[in-house]
Amino acid sequence: MDSTDETPRTPLECIDGEPFVFAAVSPIPGRSPRLDLPLASVGPAIHHYSSQHAPQGLVAYRLRRGDVAVLDDVTRALSRAPAAEGSDVGTAYGYRVCASLCDDSIGPKVVSWLESCFADASIPRAGRAALARTIASHPRCASPTLDALFASAVVDDEARKTYAALRNAGQGARTEPSEPEPDETRRALLANPFLAVRELRDGAREVLAVHPERRGDVLAALTVVVTDETEQHYVRFHALEQLAELDRAYAVAIAEMVQDPGMAPRVAPLVKFPEPGALARYAHDVGLLPGITDGELRAVTIGSVLGSRTALFAKETDVYPNHYDDVLARLARLVSPVLDDVLFEEVPHHEFFDDDEDEDDDEDAYRPVNDPDQLRDAYRLRAFLPDCAYEIVAGDTTDWIAVEPVLGLLNTLCEARGSDLRFVELPTGSQDACVLAAPERAIRTAVDDGVLVVIWPS
Repeated sequence: MDSTDETPRTPLECIDGEPFVFAAVSPIPGRSPRLDLPLASVGPAIHHYSSQHAPQGLVAYRLRRGDVAVLDDVTRALSRAPAAEGSDVGTAYGYRVCASLCDDSIGPKVVSWLESCFADASIPRAGRAALARTIASHPRCASPTLDALFASAVVDDEARKTYAALRNAGQGARTEPSEPEPDETRRALLANPFLAVRELRDGAREVLAVHPERRGDVLAALTVVVTDETEQHYVRFHALEQLAELDRAYAVAIAEMVQDPGMAPRVAPLVKFPEPGALARYAHDVGLLPGITDGELRAVTIGSVLGSRTALFAKETDVYPNHYDDVLARLARLVSPVLDDVLFEEVPHHEFFDDDEDEDDDEDAYRPVNDPDQLRDAYRLRAFLPDCAYEIVAGDTTDWIAVEPVLGLLNTLCEARGSDLRFVELPTGSQDACVLAAPERAIRTAVDDGVLVVIWPS
Protein backbone atom coordinates (compact mmCIF):
# COMPACT_ATOMS: atom_id res chain seq x y z
CA MET A 1 0.00 0.00 0.00
CA ASP A 2 1.28 3.47 -0.80
CA SER A 3 1.40 5.80 2.20
CA THR A 4 0.21 8.66 0.00
CA ASP A 5 -3.22 7.08 -0.57
CA GLU A 6 -5.96 9.52 0.34
CA THR A 7 -7.82 6.83 2.24
CA PRO A 8 -5.30 4.53 3.95
CA ARG A 9 -6.61 1.01 4.38
CA THR A 10 -5.79 -1.71 6.85
CA PRO A 11 -5.96 -5.39 5.85
CA LEU A 12 -8.85 -6.59 8.01
CA GLU A 13 -9.10 -10.23 6.93
CA CYS A 14 -5.61 -11.52 7.58
CA ILE A 15 -5.36 -12.57 11.23
CA ASP A 16 -5.45 -16.29 10.38
CA GLY A 17 -3.26 -16.33 7.29
CA GLU A 18 -1.11 -13.24 7.76
CA PRO A 19 0.10 -13.00 11.36
CA PHE A 20 2.19 -9.92 10.64
CA VAL A 21 -0.74 -7.49 10.34
CA PHE A 22 -3.16 -6.70 13.13
CA ALA A 23 -6.83 -6.25 12.26
CA ALA A 24 -7.64 -3.90 15.13
CA VAL A 25 -5.45 -1.04 13.85
CA SER A 26 -7.60 1.89 12.76
CA PRO A 27 -6.33 4.29 10.03
CA ILE A 28 -7.32 7.96 10.23
CA PRO A 29 -6.86 9.83 6.89
CA GLY A 30 -5.29 13.26 6.72
CA ARG A 31 -2.67 15.10 8.75
CA SER A 32 -3.57 14.97 12.43
CA PRO A 33 -4.66 18.36 13.83
CA ARG A 34 -2.86 17.40 17.07
CA LEU A 35 0.45 18.09 15.34
CA ASP A 36 -0.50 21.76 14.91
CA LEU A 37 -1.72 22.38 18.46
CA PRO A 38 0.41 24.48 20.83
CA LEU A 39 2.85 22.86 23.24
CA ALA A 40 1.68 22.54 26.83
CA SER A 41 2.65 25.31 29.22
CA VAL A 42 0.92 24.35 32.48
CA GLY A 43 1.77 21.58 34.95
CA PRO A 44 -1.12 19.15 34.44
CA ALA A 45 -0.77 19.19 30.64
CA ILE A 46 3.02 18.94 30.90
CA HIS A 47 2.96 15.80 33.03
CA HIS A 48 -0.26 14.16 31.82
CA TYR A 49 -1.79 13.38 28.47
CA SER A 50 -3.71 16.33 27.00
CA SER A 51 -5.73 16.14 23.79
CA GLN A 52 -5.72 19.97 23.71
CA HIS A 53 -1.98 20.17 23.15
CA ALA A 54 0.59 18.77 20.76
CA PRO A 55 1.91 15.28 21.57
CA GLN A 56 4.53 15.34 24.31
CA GLY A 57 7.10 13.62 22.09
CA LEU A 58 6.81 16.19 19.31
CA VAL A 59 9.74 18.35 20.51
CA ALA A 60 12.27 15.51 20.63
CA TYR A 61 10.88 14.09 17.37
CA ARG A 62 11.33 17.35 15.45
CA LEU A 63 14.79 17.92 16.91
CA ARG A 64 15.88 14.42 15.87
CA ARG A 65 14.87 15.35 12.34
CA GLY A 66 16.94 18.56 12.48
CA ASP A 67 13.95 20.89 12.82
CA VAL A 68 15.30 23.50 15.25
CA ALA A 69 12.31 25.77 14.57
CA VAL A 70 10.50 23.77 17.26
CA LEU A 71 12.69 25.60 19.80
CA ASP A 72 10.70 28.77 19.05
CA ASP A 73 7.56 26.85 20.03
CA VAL A 74 9.25 25.77 23.26
CA THR A 75 10.17 29.39 24.01
CA ARG A 76 6.52 30.39 23.63
CA ALA A 77 5.43 27.54 25.91
CA LEU A 78 7.96 28.60 28.56
CA SER A 79 6.81 32.23 28.29
CA ARG A 80 3.14 31.25 28.75
CA ALA A 81 3.84 29.27 31.92
CA PRO A 82 2.30 30.76 35.09
CA ALA A 83 4.97 31.94 37.52
CA ALA A 84 3.85 29.35 40.09
CA GLU A 85 4.41 26.51 37.60
CA GLY A 86 7.55 27.85 35.95
CA SER A 87 9.83 25.35 37.65
CA ASP A 88 7.82 22.33 36.47
CA VAL A 89 7.65 23.60 32.90
CA GLY A 90 11.35 24.51 32.77
CA THR A 91 12.32 21.07 34.06
CA ALA A 92 10.04 19.25 31.60
CA TYR A 93 11.35 21.04 28.53
CA GLY A 94 14.93 20.79 29.77
CA TYR A 95 14.62 17.00 29.67
CA ARG A 96 13.06 17.12 26.21
CA VAL A 97 15.87 19.10 24.60
CA CYS A 98 18.95 17.86 26.48
CA ALA A 99 19.46 14.79 24.30
CA SER A 100 19.75 17.01 21.21
CA LEU A 101 22.93 18.52 22.66
CA CYS A 102 24.65 15.26 21.64
CA ASP A 103 23.80 15.86 17.98
CA ASP A 104 26.72 17.71 16.42
CA SER A 105 24.51 18.99 13.59
CA ILE A 106 22.11 20.91 15.84
CA GLY A 107 23.84 20.97 19.26
CA PRO A 108 25.40 24.45 18.78
CA LYS A 109 22.01 25.86 17.76
CA VAL A 110 20.42 24.39 20.88
CA VAL A 111 23.15 26.00 23.01
CA SER A 112 22.44 29.38 21.38
CA TRP A 113 18.74 28.90 22.06
CA LEU A 114 19.47 28.06 25.72
CA GLU A 115 21.51 31.24 26.08
CA SER A 116 18.64 33.32 24.72
CA CYS A 117 16.17 31.58 27.07
CA PHE A 118 18.31 32.18 30.15
CA ALA A 119 18.33 35.89 29.32
CA ASP A 120 14.65 36.12 28.30
CA ALA A 121 12.74 38.11 30.91
CA SER A 122 9.40 36.97 29.48
CA ILE A 123 10.10 33.45 30.83
CA PRO A 124 9.37 33.15 34.56
CA ARG A 125 12.54 33.26 36.63
CA ALA A 126 11.74 29.86 38.14
CA GLY A 127 11.37 28.43 34.64
CA ARG A 128 14.75 29.72 33.52
CA ALA A 129 16.42 28.42 36.67
CA ALA A 130 14.81 24.97 36.31
CA LEU A 131 15.78 24.79 32.63
CA ALA A 132 19.40 25.61 33.51
CA ARG A 133 19.54 23.11 36.37
CA THR A 134 18.12 20.33 34.20
CA ILE A 135 20.65 20.91 31.42
CA ALA A 136 23.44 21.26 33.98
CA SER A 137 22.62 17.81 35.33
CA HIS A 138 23.37 16.19 31.93
CA PRO A 139 27.00 17.07 31.14
CA ARG A 140 27.51 13.89 29.12
CA CYS A 141 26.73 16.00 26.06
CA ALA A 142 29.09 18.81 27.04
CA SER A 143 30.88 20.92 24.43
CA PRO A 144 33.13 23.99 24.56
CA THR A 145 30.17 26.25 23.79
CA LEU A 146 28.07 24.65 26.54
CA ASP A 147 31.02 24.91 28.94
CA ALA A 148 31.28 28.61 28.16
CA LEU A 149 27.55 29.11 28.66
CA PHE A 150 27.59 27.53 32.12
CA ALA A 151 30.68 29.52 33.09
CA SER A 152 28.93 32.79 32.27
CA ALA A 153 26.79 35.02 34.46
CA VAL A 154 23.65 34.26 32.45
CA VAL A 155 23.01 31.13 34.58
CA ASP A 156 22.45 31.15 38.32
CA ASP A 157 25.05 30.01 40.85
CA GLU A 158 23.33 26.69 41.60
CA ALA A 159 23.25 25.61 37.95
CA ARG A 160 26.85 26.79 37.41
CA LYS A 161 28.11 24.77 40.39
CA THR A 162 26.10 21.67 39.42
CA TYR A 163 27.44 21.75 35.89
CA ALA A 164 31.05 22.27 37.00
CA ALA A 165 30.89 19.51 39.63
CA LEU A 166 29.47 16.92 37.25
CA ARG A 167 31.84 17.90 34.44
CA ASN A 168 34.84 17.56 36.75
CA ALA A 169 33.59 14.24 38.10
CA GLY A 170 33.14 12.93 34.56
CA GLN A 171 36.62 14.02 33.49
CA GLY A 172 38.22 12.51 36.57
CA ALA A 173 36.49 9.18 36.14
CA ARG A 174 38.13 8.66 32.78
CA THR A 175 41.65 8.70 34.30
CA GLU A 176 40.95 6.20 37.07
CA PRO A 177 41.36 2.39 36.84
CA SER A 178 38.25 0.91 35.29
CA GLU A 179 38.36 -2.58 36.85
CA PRO A 180 38.45 -2.93 40.65
CA GLU A 181 39.88 -6.06 42.19
CA PRO A 182 37.25 -8.82 42.58
CA ASP A 183 35.71 -9.03 46.03
CA GLU A 184 35.61 -12.11 48.20
CA THR A 185 32.21 -13.20 46.86
CA ARG A 186 33.46 -13.09 43.29
CA ARG A 187 36.63 -14.98 44.20
CA ALA A 188 34.48 -17.69 45.79
CA LEU A 189 32.38 -17.94 42.62
CA LEU A 190 35.45 -18.23 40.41
CA ALA A 191 36.70 -21.04 42.60
CA ASN A 192 33.50 -23.02 42.03
CA PRO A 193 32.74 -23.54 38.32
CA PHE A 194 29.35 -25.07 39.11
CA LEU A 195 28.24 -21.77 40.65
CA ALA A 196 30.16 -19.44 38.32
CA VAL A 197 28.58 -20.71 35.10
CA ARG A 198 25.14 -19.98 36.57
CA GLU A 199 25.78 -16.73 38.42
CA LEU A 200 28.22 -14.84 36.15
CA ARG A 201 27.46 -13.59 32.67
CA ASP A 202 30.62 -15.18 31.22
CA GLY A 203 31.33 -17.59 34.04
CA ALA A 204 33.21 -20.19 32.00
CA ARG A 205 35.59 -17.64 30.49
CA GLU A 206 36.18 -15.94 33.83
CA VAL A 207 36.91 -19.19 35.69
CA LEU A 208 39.39 -20.35 33.05
CA ALA A 209 41.13 -16.96 33.06
CA VAL A 210 41.92 -17.50 36.75
CA HIS A 211 42.05 -21.31 36.90
CA PRO A 212 42.98 -22.69 33.43
CA GLU A 213 43.65 -26.08 34.98
CA ARG A 214 39.92 -26.49 35.74
CA ARG A 215 38.77 -26.81 32.15
CA GLY A 216 37.30 -30.25 32.79
CA ASP A 217 35.28 -28.96 35.74
CA VAL A 218 33.98 -26.04 33.67
CA LEU A 219 32.84 -28.35 30.86
CA ALA A 220 31.12 -30.60 33.39
CA ALA A 221 29.39 -27.64 35.07
CA LEU A 222 28.12 -26.31 31.74
CA THR A 223 26.86 -29.76 30.77
CA VAL A 224 24.89 -30.00 34.01
CA VAL A 225 23.22 -26.63 33.38
CA VAL A 226 22.34 -27.36 29.73
CA THR A 227 20.74 -30.71 30.56
CA ASP A 228 18.96 -29.61 33.76
CA GLU A 229 15.27 -29.54 32.84
CA THR A 230 14.41 -27.67 36.04
CA GLU A 231 16.63 -24.73 35.05
CA GLN A 232 15.26 -21.67 33.24
CA HIS A 233 15.55 -21.83 29.47
CA TYR A 234 17.61 -18.67 29.07
CA VAL A 235 20.13 -19.94 31.66
CA ARG A 236 20.46 -23.23 29.75
CA PHE A 237 20.81 -21.35 26.48
CA HIS A 238 23.64 -19.22 27.80
CA ALA A 239 25.41 -22.27 29.17
CA LEU A 240 25.16 -23.95 25.76
CA GLU A 241 26.72 -20.90 24.10
CA GLN A 242 29.63 -20.97 26.55
CA LEU A 243 30.02 -24.71 26.01
CA ALA A 244 30.21 -24.26 22.24
CA GLU A 245 32.83 -21.57 22.67
CA LEU A 246 35.05 -24.07 24.54
CA ASP A 247 34.30 -27.21 22.50
CA ARG A 248 31.80 -26.87 19.69
CA ALA A 249 31.72 -30.59 18.75
CA TYR A 250 31.03 -31.54 22.35
CA ALA A 251 28.33 -28.85 22.61
CA VAL A 252 26.62 -30.30 19.52
CA ALA A 253 26.66 -33.77 21.10
CA ILE A 254 25.08 -32.41 24.29
CA ALA A 255 22.48 -30.45 22.31
CA GLU A 256 21.47 -33.67 20.53
CA MET A 257 20.68 -35.17 23.95
CA VAL A 258 18.20 -32.40 24.86
CA GLN A 259 14.67 -33.79 24.44
CA ASP A 260 12.33 -31.72 26.62
CA PRO A 261 9.81 -29.78 24.48
CA GLY A 262 10.70 -26.39 25.88
CA MET A 263 14.36 -26.58 24.90
CA ALA A 264 14.56 -28.94 21.92
CA PRO A 265 13.36 -26.36 19.32
CA ARG A 266 15.81 -23.83 20.71
CA VAL A 267 18.89 -26.04 20.47
CA ALA A 268 17.85 -27.38 17.05
CA PRO A 269 19.84 -24.72 15.11
CA LEU A 270 23.11 -25.88 16.68
CA VAL A 271 22.32 -29.51 15.84
CA LYS A 272 21.22 -28.57 12.32
CA PHE A 273 24.27 -26.35 11.72
CA PRO A 274 27.16 -27.93 13.68
CA GLU A 275 29.98 -26.29 11.70
CA PRO A 276 31.21 -22.86 12.88
CA GLY A 277 29.61 -20.11 10.82
CA ALA A 278 27.05 -22.37 9.14
CA LEU A 279 24.10 -20.89 11.04
CA ALA A 280 25.09 -17.31 10.20
CA ARG A 281 25.58 -18.19 6.54
CA TYR A 282 22.11 -19.78 6.50
CA ALA A 283 20.58 -16.64 8.01
CA HIS A 284 22.30 -14.55 5.36
CA ASP A 285 21.28 -16.84 2.50
CA VAL A 286 17.55 -16.79 3.43
CA GLY A 287 17.59 -13.01 3.90
CA LEU A 288 17.48 -12.69 7.69
CA LEU A 289 20.88 -10.92 7.70
CA PRO A 290 22.09 -8.34 5.17
CA GLY A 291 25.72 -9.18 5.99
CA ILE A 292 27.79 -11.34 8.36
CA THR A 293 30.17 -10.22 11.11
CA ASP A 294 32.78 -12.26 12.98
CA GLY A 295 30.54 -12.33 16.05
CA GLU A 296 27.64 -13.73 14.05
CA LEU A 297 29.90 -16.43 12.59
CA ARG A 298 30.78 -17.60 16.12
CA ALA A 299 27.17 -17.56 17.41
CA VAL A 300 25.47 -20.87 18.17
CA THR A 301 21.83 -19.78 18.60
CA ILE A 302 19.68 -18.04 16.03
CA GLY A 303 18.89 -15.34 18.56
CA SER A 304 22.58 -14.48 18.90
CA VAL A 305 23.08 -14.57 15.12
CA LEU A 306 20.24 -12.08 14.69
CA GLY A 307 21.35 -9.75 17.46
CA SER A 308 21.81 -6.78 15.12
CA ARG A 309 18.20 -7.10 13.96
CA THR A 310 16.64 -7.55 17.39
CA ALA A 311 15.79 -5.38 20.39
CA LEU A 312 15.33 -6.54 23.97
CA PHE A 313 13.17 -4.73 26.54
CA ALA A 314 11.53 -5.48 29.89
CA LYS A 315 7.81 -6.16 29.60
CA GLU A 316 7.18 -5.17 33.23
CA THR A 317 7.73 -1.42 33.59
CA ASP A 318 6.90 -0.76 37.28
CA VAL A 319 5.75 2.76 36.31
CA TYR A 320 2.66 4.65 35.18
CA PRO A 321 2.33 5.24 32.33
CA ASN A 322 4.16 2.38 30.60
CA HIS A 323 5.95 4.55 27.97
CA TYR A 324 4.75 2.52 25.01
CA ASP A 325 5.85 5.42 22.79
CA ASP A 326 9.50 4.89 23.72
CA VAL A 327 9.22 1.15 23.00
CA LEU A 328 7.60 1.81 19.61
CA ALA A 329 10.23 4.38 18.63
CA ARG A 330 13.05 2.05 19.63
CA LEU A 331 11.63 -0.87 17.67
CA ALA A 332 10.94 1.34 14.64
CA ARG A 333 14.68 2.07 14.42
CA LEU A 334 15.22 -1.62 13.57
CA VAL A 335 13.67 -0.96 10.13
CA SER A 336 15.18 2.48 9.50
CA PRO A 337 14.53 4.42 7.31
CA VAL A 338 11.06 2.91 6.65
CA LEU A 339 9.43 4.48 9.75
CA ASP A 340 11.84 7.35 10.43
CA ASP A 341 9.14 9.99 9.86
CA VAL A 342 6.60 8.40 12.24
CA LEU A 343 5.84 10.03 15.59
CA PHE A 344 4.52 7.61 18.21
CA GLU A 345 2.26 8.56 21.10
CA GLU A 346 0.95 6.70 24.13
CA VAL A 347 -2.46 7.67 25.53
CA PRO A 348 -2.48 6.13 29.01
CA HIS A 349 -5.58 4.82 30.69
CA HIS A 350 -7.31 6.87 33.37
CA GLU A 351 -5.43 7.30 36.59
CA PHE A 352 -7.94 7.10 39.42
CA PHE A 353 -8.61 6.00 42.99
CA ASP A 354 -11.24 3.48 44.02
CA ASP A 355 -13.77 5.75 45.69
CA ASP A 356 -15.18 2.80 47.65
CA GLU A 357 -11.93 2.41 49.56
CA ASP A 358 -10.85 4.54 52.47
CA GLU A 359 -8.36 7.22 51.53
CA ASP A 360 -6.07 9.03 53.92
CA ASP A 361 -5.69 12.79 53.83
CA ASP A 362 -2.68 12.74 51.51
CA GLU A 363 -4.41 10.59 48.92
CA ASP A 364 -7.56 12.66 49.10
CA ALA A 365 -5.53 15.82 48.49
CA TYR A 366 -4.21 14.44 45.20
CA ARG A 367 -6.58 13.98 42.30
CA PRO A 368 -5.29 12.77 38.92
CA VAL A 369 -6.00 14.90 35.87
CA ASN A 370 -7.69 12.72 33.25
CA ASP A 371 -8.50 13.68 29.66
CA PRO A 372 -11.78 12.76 27.90
CA ASP A 373 -9.66 11.10 25.19
CA GLN A 374 -8.30 8.56 27.67
CA LEU A 375 -9.89 5.13 28.14
CA ARG A 376 -10.69 3.92 31.64
CA ASP A 377 -9.30 0.42 31.19
CA ALA A 378 -6.72 0.39 28.38
CA TYR A 379 -4.01 2.32 26.56
CA ARG A 380 -4.30 3.81 23.10
CA LEU A 381 -1.22 3.70 20.87
CA ARG A 382 -0.93 6.17 18.00
CA ALA A 383 1.36 6.58 15.04
CA PHE A 384 1.37 9.98 13.30
CA LEU A 385 2.47 9.90 9.65
CA PRO A 386 2.73 13.03 7.49
CA ASP A 387 -0.57 12.28 5.74
CA CYS A 388 -2.50 10.07 8.15
CA ALA A 389 -2.49 8.47 11.60
CA TYR A 390 -3.02 4.96 12.93
CA GLU A 391 -4.37 3.92 16.32
CA ILE A 392 -4.75 0.68 18.26
CA VAL A 393 -6.06 -0.13 21.73
CA ALA A 394 -3.37 -1.96 23.68
CA GLY A 395 -2.98 -3.59 27.05
CA ASP A 396 -4.93 -2.85 30.18
CA THR A 397 -4.28 -1.01 33.44
CA THR A 398 -1.31 -3.15 34.49
CA ASP A 399 2.34 -2.13 34.32
CA TRP A 400 3.10 -4.71 31.61
CA ILE A 401 3.80 -3.91 27.97
CA ALA A 402 1.37 -5.78 25.69
CA VAL A 403 3.71 -6.89 22.91
CA GLU A 404 1.15 -8.18 20.40
CA PRO A 405 -0.57 -4.84 19.64
CA VAL A 406 2.80 -3.07 19.56
CA LEU A 407 4.00 -5.40 16.82
CA GLY A 408 0.61 -5.26 15.12
CA LEU A 409 0.84 -1.48 14.82
CA LEU A 410 4.41 -1.57 13.53
CA ASN A 411 3.64 -4.32 11.01
CA THR A 412 0.60 -2.45 9.73
CA LEU A 413 2.76 0.65 9.23
CA CYS A 414 5.32 -1.40 7.27
CA GLU A 415 2.48 -2.85 5.20
CA ALA A 416 1.14 0.64 4.54
CA ARG A 417 4.60 1.78 3.44
CA GLY A 418 4.94 -1.13 1.00
CA SER A 419 7.87 -2.58 2.95
CA ASP A 420 8.46 -6.34 3.22
CA LEU A 421 10.00 -5.94 6.70
CA ARG A 422 8.00 -7.37 9.59
CA PHE A 423 8.29 -7.60 13.37
CA VAL A 424 7.95 -10.81 15.40
CA GLU A 425 8.56 -11.76 19.03
CA LEU A 426 11.13 -14.42 19.84
CA PRO A 427 10.88 -16.49 23.04
CA THR A 428 13.30 -15.56 25.85
CA GLY A 429 12.19 -17.73 28.76
CA SER A 430 12.15 -14.60 30.93
CA GLN A 431 10.10 -11.44 31.53
CA ASP A 432 12.02 -9.69 28.75
CA ALA A 433 10.66 -9.40 25.23
CA CYS A 434 12.94 -9.96 22.24
CA VAL A 435 11.68 -8.51 18.96
CA LEU A 436 13.11 -9.34 15.53
CA ALA A 437 12.63 -7.20 12.42
CA ALA A 438 13.40 -8.92 9.12
CA PRO A 439 11.90 -9.58 5.67
CA GLU A 440 8.63 -11.48 5.86
CA ARG A 441 9.70 -14.21 3.43
CA ALA A 442 12.92 -14.80 5.38
CA ILE A 443 11.04 -15.16 8.67
CA ARG A 444 8.60 -17.65 7.18
CA THR A 445 11.41 -19.70 5.60
CA ALA A 446 13.38 -19.90 8.84
CA VAL A 447 10.26 -20.91 10.78
CA ASP A 448 9.33 -23.57 8.21
CA ASP A 449 12.91 -24.91 8.33
CA GLY A 450 12.71 -25.27 12.11
CA VAL A 451 15.54 -22.79 12.64
CA LEU A 452 13.52 -19.89 14.08
CA VAL A 453 10.95 -20.12 16.89
CA VAL A 454 8.41 -17.29 16.86
CA ILE A 455 5.61 -16.28 19.24
CA TRP A 456 2.74 -15.78 16.79
CA PRO A 457 -0.22 -13.52 17.68
CA SER A 458 -2.92 -15.33 19.59
